[in-house]
Amino acid sequence: GYILLVVLVFVVARGMVLHLPRLDIVTQAGALASTLIPQGLIVAITLLFAIGAASYSKRNVLFQEINATEKLGRIKNICIDKTGTLTDNILVVESMLVPKDFPEAEAYTLAYSSIVFSGDSSQTILAVRKYLEENKKGEQKIEVVSSLSFSSWRRYAAVEVRRDGLLQSIFVGSPDIFLPRISNDEEKKWLENVISENAKVGKRVLCTVYSKEAWPLKDISEANLSVVAVFVFHNTLRQGIEEAIKFFQDRGIRIRVLSGDNVATVQAVAEKVGIVGSGDAVTGEQMEKWSDSDFENQAGKYTVFAQILPEHKVKLVEAFKK
Repeated sequence: GYILLVVLVFVVARGMVLHLPRLDIVTQAGALASTLIPQGLIVAITLLFAIGAASYSKRNVLFQEINATEKLGRIKNICIDKTGTLTDNILVVESMLVPKDFPEAEAYTLAYSSIVFSGDSSQTILAVRKYLEENKKGEQKIEVVSSLSFSSWRRYAAVEVRRDGLLQSIFVGSPDIFLPRISNDEEKKWLENVISENAKVGKRVLCTVYSKEAWPLKDISEANLSVVAVFVFHNTLRQGIEEAIKFFQDRGIRIRVLSGDNVATVQAVAEKVGIVGSGDAVTGEQMEKWSDSDFENQAGKYTVFAQILPEHKVKLVEAFKK
């Protein structure tokens, strides 16, 4: 122990005289300590991890585990979401679009009922509610009979209402899930154009549709739906995100975007922030046909994973770990 102490003092003094980097001094001291005393290796590793954590704290990086310094050096993929990571987490409704010949006051009433009574308190729903309350178009008397909260698996929320003595079902969620079930061809084409135009510029949309007759809220596979309104959202890119993406990509790390949003929207945002390979995209619908081995073999080929479910995310992360 005394010999080790003397040697360590010598190493530190020599490093200071020669103006060696502090990391080199600690590395040499650690090597000597692990040679002379096996337990010294533990001390040296702990010391190195502590120095690493302290260094990153100066860059506003907080480590939850002390060995994160080592893990950070072995990263090959970083899986991130779009909203709240690439973009700010504050959503703002830019506009409310209503199909031709559909009364705005009626659209407001149906949309407001589906939003308020859906049981969802996400940023998306709160943004729509705020917009509707600030831009009232006139309300009609409506009675809510039952509701179904939002599910990431279903990708929509729903309410059953009684209006003018008749029961109707209103649904709010991703327009992609409703599109195949729109009964009017003109409405369907209109909705397709709205989705496409906004996706190209990286804007997110939320759709409200309804069935003129009561329909089981949990199953819309055979429903005949009509479009009530489409809400277009605007959120800015997160400050400094381009620099953060470049930092990792310059070091050979692949950025993977895992999102439940429309594929074109996710690709547009990914391209804006400079993510390499943003054109290589796959959807959750396509991934449904993948086997477990496909996840391991195919996942590495894509950068953008859009319209995916939580279970898809789990499988992707496991595949990238392997």
